Amino acid sequence: LTHNSLEKILAAVFTFLFWFLLVAQTGSGVVTRDFELPIELRLIPPEYAVTRFAPDTLTVTLSGRDQDFLLFDKNALKAVLPVNQPVEGEHTLPISEAQIIRPANLTVVQFSPTTVKIFLERKEGQKPSS
Repeated sequence: LTHNSLEKILAAVFTFLFWFLLVAQTGSGVVTRDFELPIELRLIPPEYAVTRFAPDTLTVTLSGRDQDFLLFDKNALKAVLPVNQPVEGEHTLPISEAQIIRPANLTVVQFSPTTVKIFLERKEGQKPSS
């Protein structure tokens, strides 16, 4: 253990440098990726039905480290929009960045569209809730 101390120290230093260059740097750069997400409508009053809405998907560009994209479930990405206007007819719902469900370590760069059109109809025999 005490023989060839200089060679052992140099070997340890080179091993660390090799590890740092090949392993630690992998995935450290910021990358962007595009995803197509489903749009989910929530808080629809029970006496109403959404008869149509368009579009039903959202295109979003996310940024993060490469390794962050490898470690998450792509199926968990979605946009969740509350239906806050329980009035029959056509409504335009705005989409905000806060409504895009994603891992916290990924950042929204851009998304499109910024609105969704829905059409609400009262179900047969249903009275508005108060």
